[in-house]
Amino acid sequence: MKLIDFKEHKIHYKLRKFFSKPECKAADPKTLKIIFNITYRCNLECIGCCVNARFSPRLGVITKDELTFKEIVLLLQKIKSYGMKKGLNPYIAFTGGEPFLRPDFLDILQYSSSLFGADYVTFETNGTLLSDNHLDIINSCVNNFGVSIDGDEEYHNYWRNPLNRSPVKNPYLAVLDSIIRICEHPEMRKKLVITFTPTKYNLSIIPQEVIKLAAIGVKRFSIHRNMPVGRMYYHRELGPDEKEYLKLVSTLIDIENELNIDIRLHHSLEHMYRYYMLGEIYAGSPTPCSIKRSSIGIDVKGYVYFCPWLVSLPFKKGTTKSLLDHGVELEELLNEINIVSFADCKKKCMLIEKDHSEFLGNNRSMARALTEHCFGLKEERILG
Repeated sequence: MKLIDFKEHKIHYKLRKFFSKPECKAADPKTLKIIFNITYRCNLECIGCCVNARFSPRLGVITKDELTFKEIVLLLQKIKSYGMKKGLNPYIAFTGGEPFLRPDFLDILQYSSSLFGADYVTFETNGTLLSDNHLDIINSCVNNFGVSIDGDEEYHNYWRNPLNRSPVKNPYLAVLDSIIRICEHPEMRKKLVITFTPTKYNLSIIPQEVIKLAAIGVKRFSIHRNMPVGRMYYHRELGPDEKEYLKLVSTLIDIENELNIDIRLHHSLEHMYRYYMLGEIYAGSPTPCSIKRSSIGIDVKGYVYFCPWLVSLPFKKGTTKSLLDHGVELEELLNEINIVSFADCKKKCMLIEKDHSEFLGNNRSMARALTEHCFGLKEERILG
């Protein structure tokens, strides 16, 4: 396997130092990371939404296509039982849609914290619905939480509210207000992680926003991947290529050093950079694939997916049974999707030479390689 040779380039030394930072709990080999989509409704309409969330800004309801609080408790209990049996620590990441559209989301966080411990609970939000009443509860229940920003005010609002239908008329100012209030809360500020998803159009904006938010008091940032699932499938050409990602990372490393902040790549993207740029294996994994690290997805009906990215069309492939079904346990579903052994996945996926250049985080990387090329799944038309 031919690795990208950066040994004679100064970026090699920057990357090596950048990747030498301690890992987060989610990257621990004894951690079972679960991305739990508890709603597919959202009060915004992001152009590149990876779950093709349905625009539904109505607050205070749980729709018939979502799990009830009681059903979510049952699923979490089954996850806990599996973790105890296998000696794993479940790390639950709640996402959507927008989780705060659910009236019981804080109850879900509190129960999860009591079951797994606050160090093993997190969530992602667009930040437009956070109120002061939420902050103390959130602080007591989570290890960290992500608030997503796409760029400056013009770009963020264009990307998040392209049809101008959202009741949040200026999503950028709404999330900025939330961030300011969070940063006034000393403990909350430590747990806040601002997340960016690069496209070809915001690459130059992201560093500027990092500097601006750091001045407000934000200390932690995460650069996510641009994946061709959900609505982003129709905008695959917007994904940065490896050289564009590399330039962005190099710039952010300089900013991190200058401002004394913590900038991370999403741990699965960091996998690939370490492997292909530096030739190093990440935390004992024989491949740069984060799925080998036991990261799974659960959708709004309790179906389990061997890859969190596959909860959405066009590569939707879950278990035949729901974890909610009577008598069904998580181990049975993990065996069904072959999460235990990825030797076959490694042979079929990671050794496809023509895909190697795309594993540097661009928009065609993981989802296509893990579906069309590896498991013979056919693309399905995205509805709605």
